[in-house]
Amino acid sequence: MTVIAMTRELGTLGNDIAEGLSRELGLRLVTHETVERLARKTRLHSSAVLRCIEGKPTLLERWRADLGGLLLYAAEEILELAAADDVVIRGWGATHLLRGAAHVLCVRVCAPLEVRASRVMQLLGFEDLEQARNEVRRRDAAREAAMRRRFGPCWEQSARYDLVLNTENMSARRCVARIRQALESAEYRPTRESRAYLRALALAAKARSALWRHPATAKFPILVEADMNGHPGNVELRGFVAYENQRRHAEDVVGGVEGVRAVSNNLRAMWPHFVM
Repeated sequence: MTVIAMTRELGTLGNDIAEGLSRELGLRLVTHETVERLARKTRLHSSAVLRCIEGKPTLLERWRADLGGLLLYAAEEILELAAADDVVIRGWGATHLLRGAAHVLCVRVCAPLEVRASRVMQLLGFEDLEQARNEVRRRDAAREAAMRRRFGPCWEQSARYDLVLNTENMSARRCVARIRQALESAEYRPTRESRAYLRALALAAKARSALWRHPATAKFPILVEADMNGHPGNVELRGFVAYENQRRHAEDVVGGVEGVRAVSNNLRAMWPHFVM
């Protein structure tokens, strides 16, 4: 059972490496199917979903899109894929969503700007290198802003990754070989505890998405935590809602999520206590 999470930067050969891992190890690769499922949930076009995830929505998409819901649904998709095992996930913030799971190999693929620009010039058909540099910088800036909003200012630190590969002088094939070598370590073999951890994260993500979709609970700061201590399916709710009936709504919504067996409802209703 193998789970690999990779960064996705323009011109670093990340796509080739992910496809090589999928082909050689028989792993599922996150593809356009995931984008289409998110498009159906958010009522966006698939291209708009990708732009929003990568931090490049148009002004109209910023106004119309449910960006908060999109990020929740994307996290739900990625965690469910990881919990199912045998997958390589390129991009989508997967290296940060999954880094707490001991058996997930988190890989950062990087390369110097000039190398990336040269590859992008050939890939996208730019007429000169400066155009390619500007495109790489533009996409990097959008991606950095999006990742900072989601994961904080330290998202790019190398210490947050298990393996960092510089493709300046390393081919995609050699990178695949290095990743396969890393996977031979016992550290990246799933245990009962590490798999339970991923399943708990996936269940909590499903519950958060369900709360977001429900009009009575969508806009409240509700923390959802799934039990990781031997009680699979037990979920705890903490945070605040306005009224007591919304507190009950939240419990009913989460209780109806597939895989939830019991709900510990520690939400607090602010009214009338806030006024008093």
